[in-house]
Amino acid sequence: MRAVLSNIVADAEHGLDSLEDNASGHRSRDGSANGRIEVKVGIEWLPLASIGLLRDASELAHDLGTGIHIHLNESVGEVEISKEKFGRRPTEVAYECGILGSSTVAAHCVWLSDTEIGLMRDTGTHISHNPTSNAKLGNGVARLLDYLQAGINVGLGHDSTEGVNTGDMFEVMKFASLMQRAVRMDANVLQAGDLLHMVTRNGSDALGHETGMLAEGKKADVIVIELDDVGFTPLVPGNRNQLYSHLAFASHGRAVSTVVIDGAVVMRERELLTVDEEKILRKANEAFVRILDRAHVGSVQTHI
Repeated sequence: MRAVLSNIVADAEHGLDSLEDNASGHRSRDGSANGRIEVKVGIEWLPLASIGLLRDASELAHDLGTGIHIHLNESVGEVEISKEKFGRRPTEVAYECGILGSSTVAAHCVWLSDTEIGLMRDTGTHISHNPTSNAKLGNGVARLLDYLQAGINVGLGHDSTEGVNTGDMFEVMKFASLMQRAVRMDANVLQAGDLLHMVTRNGSDALGHETGMLAEGKKADVIVIELDDVGFTPLVPGNRNQLYSHLAFASHGRAVSTVVIDGAVVMRERELLTVDEEKILRKANEAFVRILDRAHVGSVQTHI
């Protein structure tokens, strides 16, 4: 795999990770797997952090020479908690504590004010836009077009699979456009090419990777897509615009047949070559049942 990891750091009373945990993880794992694994400093959520923790996180990232991942302005509730706790909006607090910057990825950013948009732009902070998660959790629709117009680099993400039930980035692309079109009542915004750029090059730029495009000197992180999938039917041979449209609005992860990471083929014809998929699925289900038992949860709520 290629992965950028971070801890879920919060103040001690919340029982999550500490900055010491994050520093230990960075020192033991960052740069492993021939550089494919990176560890950044991660802040779980601003309401679970103090000013001191945020400033210490910024200092730790600087000392380790790494970046920061943080959830910001995800919900109206978070904004109100921040105003009550700090007297300022979340992104304003993050800016004052040195969290924002060109090595920082801020997830969600659904409820940015004009001032906060300016802070993101001026500091070169990257935004991870998570439209499927924002919709499923009822957090709202981000001012995505305003962020792009301001010159902020915006990539796409799915948040967490437990929060949105899927990690299918094709679905994220589609939601990113459809939600903006619905809110703005404009079918011309966020065309297929825009979405493909966001999900490849913009995400790569946010993480500081030499990936995101097929070009000399870039790393060979590639997916191969089967065009005989039903999502690409009908398809006029050589029609790039139609192909882009199918990729952004009709395709799903099932269309990916082969995956290459750092030049190595790890999946061919939908068969994983480096791990025992059946074993992993079995152990994942077994682990989930154990967690439910320990939490004394009799059944999973089906409406979530």
